[in-house]
Amino acid sequence: MYWVKQIMSVFITLCLYLPINHANVFVIVHANSPLVEIHRNELKRIYMNRRDQWKHGGAIQKAVLRGGDTHKELCRTILRQEPKRFERYWVRLVFTGQGIAPVSLKSDSEMLKYVSENKNSLGYVSAIPQTPGIKVLKILD
Repeated sequence: MYWVKQIMSVFITLCLYLPINHANVFVIVHANSPLVEIHRNELKRIYMNRRDQWKHGGAIQKAVLRGGDTHKELCRTILRQEPKRFERYWVRLVFTGQGIAPVSLKSDSEMLKYVSENKNSLGYVSAIPQTPGIKVLKILD
C-alpha cells in the first residue's frame, strides 16, 4: 500500500507541471506574450467579446477555426456551448454593431501563421505546435 501512495504522489506532482488542456485544444499566443497561463473563464470572456484588451496592453486579436473537431471542442469544453450557438451569438453582435467577429481561419497551419505574425493574437490548435513564434498557454480551471 505504501508504494501505491508513493506512485500516486509522484503522478499527481507530475500532472501539476504538465500543460493542462481540454481534450485536443491547445490555446496559443504570440511567443513574445508575457502570458504563460489563462483561466478558462477568462478565455470565455475573451471569445464572448466581454474582454477586448490584454492586461499587459493592446487589443486582443482573437482567431477561430471554421468548423471542425477542434472548434467544436473549444466551444463545448471551454466556452461551454454548442458551436452553432457561438456562431449565432457572433452574427448577432456583428449585425447589431456591438462587436467585430474574430478572424476565421481554415486550418491549424493558418492559425499558427496568423498567431506567429500578430503579437496580440489569441488562437487555438489541435496539437502542440512546434512553430517558432508560438507559445502554448496552460489553461486553468
